[in-house]
This record gives sequence, C-alpha cells and structure tokens, in this order.
Amino acid sequence: MAATGMPIVSTRHCDIPSVVIDGETGFLAAERDVDGLVEHLRRLVNQPEHWRQMVMRGRRYIEAQFNVVTQSEKLARTYRSLAVNNETGNAA
Repeated sequence: MAATGMPIVSTRHCDIPSVVIDGETGFLAAERDVDGLVEHLRRLVNQPEHWRQMVMRGRRYIEAQFNVVTQSEKLARTYRSLAVNNETGNAA
C-alpha cells in the first residue's frame, strides 16, 4: 500500500512493523485492537491534510528499504554469514 500511495492503518502483526513505521508512514494498532484501528481510521478521516506527507514518507521508505538492490544485498549478507558459520562449524 505504501508503494501505491495509500494511507495505511494496520496491526502490529508479523513483519508489518518492519514495513510500516507507526505514526510516520502509517498507523499501527495492537492485534485484535478494534478500538485502536477505529481510532486510527478516524484520525485519517479527520486530518486528510496529513495524508500526502504520510504517504510520501511511506513511498520513500519502501523505495529505500525494499528495492531489489537493497534486498539483494541483505540476502547476500545473510547467505555469506550462513556460509561462514557453516564452514567454522558454528550454528547460525
């Protein structure tokens, strides 16, 4: 959603907090926190002037952190780390 320019309201489930920065690139509530989700939705509805800035920050964050070059480098570091640990007999 951040890459498409949509405001984000979600929960802190799984890896969502690594993609959405609460209060900066979207709003996050605890899992199963319906009241929290409603509060965040109301905030968006009542403050549409803040949408543009939030979605722009979200788009920039996604472009910087989750592009193919960045993700490839992270994956390569992980593989190198695992290979080194395997060669030395250390558990990763």
